[in-house]
Amino acid sequence: MRVPDCVQRLEVEGESQRLGDKLVFDHGLDAPWTWTDVVIDDDRGQRVVRIANTTPHAGRLAGGLLVGGVSGVVTAVALADMSDGRIADYGPIYAVVFGSIGTAFGLFLTLTGWGPGRGADLGLCADR
Repeated sequence: MRVPDCVQRLEVEGESQRLGDKLVFDHGLDAPWTWTDVVIDDDRGQRVVRIANTTPHAGRLAGGLLVGGVSGVVTAVALADMSDGRIADYGPIYAVVFGSIGTAFGLFLTLTGWGPGRGADLGLCADR
């Protein structure tokens, strides 16, 4: 997003970076139920604009669903083998441990990386 010259001060709650006249938000750890608060100080005075994080990062969402789904299946099959008493070797135990870790990682990927999307309007003086 380009920051116009009429803005004297701009504060963002969360991770952001200013590159010249551009403001880049980092939504790497934002969950879908969070907000991005931007404090704007321009010719209309000071105000807070709250933007909902409603759009997932497509790659993280797809990767999280894939990793979580495959790991969940591995965990379920290993638990079924263990309930039938098939633990002659330690394979099912390792599968449960690593499958659980993979499922948790997939859940983490799915529930992070959400942002406001492309249509976020901050109502800056140049946007009028």
